[in-house]
Amino acid sequence: MSHLKKKGDFSEQEIGKYLAGELNRKESVEIEAWINKDPENKKKFQECKIIWELSAQIIEPELIDIDQAGSEVTKRLHGFGKQKKFFAYLTKAAAVLFLPLLITSLAYIIYICPICPSDDRIQELSSRIDVSYGTVAHFVLFDGTNVWLNSGSHFEYPSQFPGSSRKVYLEGEAYFEVAESSKPFVVRTKHMEVMATGTSFNVLAYPDDDMIQTTLVEGKVALYKLRSDSRPLLLTKLEPNEKATYYIYSNKNELSVELTDAEAYTAWKNGKLIFNNDSFEEIVTKLSRWYNTDIRLIDPELKTYSYTATFTDETLLQVLELLENSAPITYTYHQRNKKQDGTFSKRVVEIRIRK
Repeated sequence: MSHLKKKGDFSEQEIGKYLAGELNRKESVEIEAWINKDPENKKKFQECKIIWELSAQIIEPELIDIDQAGSEVTKRLHGFGKQKKFFAYLTKAAAVLFLPLLITSLAYIIYICPICPSDDRIQELSSRIDVSYGTVAHFVLFDGTNVWLNSGSHFEYPSQFPGSSRKVYLEGEAYFEVAESSKPFVVRTKHMEVMATGTSFNVLAYPDDDMIQTTLVEGKVALYKLRSDSRPLLLTKLEPNEKATYYIYSNKNELSVELTDAEAYTAWKNGKLIFNNDSFEEIVTKLSRWYNTDIRLIDPELKTYSYTATFTDETLLQVLELLENSAPITYTYHQRNKKQDGTFSKRVVEIRIRK
């Protein structure tokens, strides 16, 4: 597909490749022009998009891809370099990248606890939500608490909060706007608990990360370490715009608390990723989750680089091209391979230092 069709139309297969981020920049621009040319084209695109998303969730949820065409990019990239030493020729580079926010349809898997014949207490229903990589989910708990779940997150909550607290369980990342109540709201992760009342805060607790991070937007939260005797140990209390990072596998289970810009850690719920002199390793980890892609840093030195940028509403290939054009890196993009069972492998991107 090297030029627009004479009839000004694209097949469902071509639109599917576009949605999967498997077209080059020129081909993507052609489809975007076609979409915006006529309302009927936009209608066809939306119909194909719905079918593509639903089929991806039913057949292969782990391969849901959020690559979509974005609006025109206003460039604002602010620097890429080593910690404490930036590349001088990059200080004027700029770009704002827009990641699409794909709100997933929520499928609830209900687990009913067995009732023991000798126990006439009403057992609580527990609802579980698993958010596929490349998607973001938003829902409201029955007590009025708003919850946003980031890509690849696992969340459990009861149908009622009959006890002295409102306790939920999280693996992944979530943003909470807690409804006020006399009962504290408790977010339990594998290694710690975050306790709040009427509060807005973010919890980052992916199982494959070596740390748990809590960022407070407003209100107050208390962080507790979970001990083997099941008695939580108070670690710290946070004030607004404070971020606590608890390093799980450190010999001393180190905890650091620092003032920060809370928006940089909560903007993901609005489809935006903000990085402010963050390590390139951390950025690549987040981009990998957003795009459901295995992004690998081939040269270890890249882990020492820092980067400042805002990402919103761009395809993966567009992001990679902007990185390559504004930083001393190059990338290799590997297409998905079809497996024997008919599914496809995850996309792989290798990033190297440009020689």
